[in-house]
Amino acid sequence: MATENSKITAVFRYLSGPHRGQVVRLEGKTLFILRRPSGELIITPPNGHPISDSIAILHKLGSSYELVVNQQHNIWANGNRVTEKHQLQSGDLIELGELGMVLRYRFYQNDFVPKKSVAEALADSMDSARADSKSGLGVTGHFITRFTNELATQTTLWFRIWMLLILTLLLFAIIALVLQNYHFQKQLSSESIKIESIARVLKQTGAEAMTGKDLGRMRQEIEQQLTQTAERIALLEARGDAIATVISSSTESIAFVQGTYGYLDAATGRALRFIRAPEGMYLFTFDEIGEIVDIPFSGTAFIASDTGLLLTNKHIVEPWIMSDDLQPPENLKIEPLIQRMRAFFPGENTAVTVTPKITAETSDLAILQPEKALNGIKHLSLELKPPVPGDGVVVMGYPFGLSGVLARASQQFVEETRGDEQLDFWGLGDKLAKQGYIKPLASRGIVSQLTENYIAYDAETAMGGSGGPVLNLDGKVVAVNTATMKGFGGSNLGVPASYISRLLQSINSD
Repeated sequence: MATENSKITAVFRYLSGPHRGQVVRLEGKTLFILRRPSGELIITPPNGHPISDSIAILHKLGSSYELVVNQQHNIWANGNRVTEKHQLQSGDLIELGELGMVLRYRFYQNDFVPKKSVAEALADSMDSARADSKSGLGVTGHFITRFTNELATQTTLWFRIWMLLILTLLLFAIIALVLQNYHFQKQLSSESIKIESIARVLKQTGAEAMTGKDLGRMRQEIEQQLTQTAERIALLEARGDAIATVISSSTESIAFVQGTYGYLDAATGRALRFIRAPEGMYLFTFDEIGEIVDIPFSGTAFIASDTGLLLTNKHIVEPWIMSDDLQPPENLKIEPLIQRMRAFFPGENTAVTVTPKITAETSDLAILQPEKALNGIKHLSLELKPPVPGDGVVVMGYPFGLSGVLARASQQFVEETRGDEQLDFWGLGDKLAKQGYIKPLASRGIVSQLTENYIAYDAETAMGGSGGPVLNLDGKVVAVNTATMKGFGGSNLGVPASYISRLLQSINSD
């Protein structure tokens, strides 16, 4: 605290009006605050002015000044109306009511007025903005302008240098962000790969994670298609004849196959990714942006050897060969790749990871290698002698894939699962397995025709049933279900067991 003998400098700073920002040194024992005819406010020694002309009088009192008001004028100090006098303290805010003038009083213990601190600049800017503005929006705008100006002109040189450095760094950061955004937009607009066929597949298969809300819709879409088949299977299994025996003895060996695949850049090995653009468009890129293309598929397989190898269709382990929509443009040099594949067996709570071991060159067959031994699950035997037209057969598999399994689940299961927002393609398979719903469907038919490469029969099946065994009434595999004959309802084709034998032998000979 300054003493009376201290050398101090007292000032008033204008925070509003035409002289806003100017500083008036207070020198003398008595000073008048006057308003000139032009409306200008001045702080001056009496110089012959009568006391009645003054708005207020400043009297030197110790190390500071005392403010004595003219009762005809409204004056506030720090928000409180001064009725007679007020002892000024450094930092006081003085408001002259009818004049709309705001002054800041400060004193310093030196013979010069130093630059403002950041706190002083902030306080002056806020009070100045409030004095010159009526709306909240106006106060904000005025404050930003005043505070910026205060920092740039009223603070110390070193502080301004530091502020300049900070603003420069901030400017560079903004420029970097703008350039990064420009690069990203350029990738989307000119460098991104537009593959319409794969985009259609993503939309059809639902590239987004499946939620519990989808379960009811899926169930309704497929339930009617399976009702008659399920009823017929129940009747077949209830019969105490050879067909019931074939179904019961073979079921545990027939797996539900679930997997996803994507694409890689042949040159760099980077995964193909996609970005959902406006209006339902998909843009593709090999850069590290967007989501990896991950297309789900499913099918059927069965244990075909005493070493636990699984047999299925080639088009199950290479799903992209079955549709032109899955084929990327030749000029892009994209390689399709299985990303993950697993198999569920009836009665088992968890899946077994499987990988393609070999695919046939001339037939729609492939062999899968499980990552661990399938203890306790027997393999299905082959019947190399071809059937003859009129022979009965049983086709087993998982028609309609995951949807077909879901359609046979209880309504309670669907309701319990529907609320699971994290449910996806993999999670639904796990839930169905744990509840014991993974079980193949069976349909009975008659062999109608044989060729060197195919066996035709009328047992019903559908997409997802591919890769399932075609069994004779002795429970032996005579063919592998491979295709539905379009335009000839109820007729399907299978690859003869002799091709299976050759493929298995090729593995044993290697």
